Amino acid sequence: VGLGWAYVITSTTVSGTAGNPGWFLSELNISLSTWGGQLGVDYTEYSLDTAAWQNYTVPIECDEEGNHTLAYRSRDLGGNLEDTKYLEFGLDFTAPVSVASMSGGNLTISAADSVSGVEMIYYRVDGGLWTQYDGPLELSGKTNHTVEYHSVDNAGNSEEVKTLEVE
Repeated sequence: VGLGWAYVITSTTVSGTAGNPGWFLSELNISLSTWGGQLGVDYTEYSLDTAAWQNYTVPIECDEEGNHTLAYRSRDLGGNLEDTKYLEFGLDFTAPVSVASMSGGNLTISAADSVSGVEMIYYRVDGGLWTQYDGPLELSGKTNHTVEYHSVDNAGNSEEVKTLEVE
């Protein structure tokens, strides 16, 4: 009978909707797989967000928005404990919210996102090209304008396009 692998090794498989790197746009299920070790695997355990260590038996569910850290490790039947490994990730299910206003011929757009933060605000005037907003914009001319705008958060959620009619 062979002794198998000299070291026990644990890996993760994550299922959920991926956003920008490090972020997910849906709840997650995290599966742990273990192999090798002296005489085989004794147990696998995990700790989510510094909670007490728990024996792993079924995929780990995570459904709270915010930043998270999963610590995990396994022990083989020879008593060897694997070094703790870490999986860091964020969950953000909510698109940012932006608001546009006019004052003295200047268009101002602001956006907020309470979980991952705002990455960018985009706008276009009268059906033109989408442009990244970087500060108040003067809308000149004696005609009415249609301003469309939306924001994207750091996780990758995009707000629905909003419209402001400027007279």
